[in-house]
Amino acid sequence: MTSCAFAKLQKLAQDHPTAAAVGAALTLVATPSIARGVKLTATFLSSLSTSKKHGRIDGYNALQEGEDAAERNDQYAALVDSYYDLATEFYEWGWGACFHFADRRGRETFTQSLLRHEYYLASRLALSAGAKVLDCGCGIGGAARHNAR
Repeated sequence: MTSCAFAKLQKLAQDHPTAAAVGAALTLVATPSIARGVKLTATFLSSLSTSKKHGRIDGYNALQEGEDAAERNDQYAALVDSYYDLATEFYEWGWGACFHFADRRGRETFTQSLLRHEYYLASRLALSAGAKVLDCGCGIGGAARHNAR
């Protein structure tokens, strides 16, 4: 930070001490969350370079950018497969194996709320050991895998 910018911050803090205090408090509260978010994002981005699906990005982009609709239609299955492979990897990074929502109760963590909701649904369906269930949702079967265990 330059001395000019620092002098401006000092003057601002002197002129508006309450705003400066609130800004400092918000910075202290938000910094750990921001740092964690930056770390998680960096981890995800670095994992893309080792992803088995990473090579499909160029193929997907080529199909999207092509001017020839007939070629895109001929390659429709590859286009759709590539999209869902790439989107799933992104969603799993951000959301985990379960793509559904659940309300949080008390001091439950995000993961605990999802598991509680899955157990609730299993109990409503009266699932028991050995039961056969078809998961025809729009996710990757995370809830079904949890209930199968």
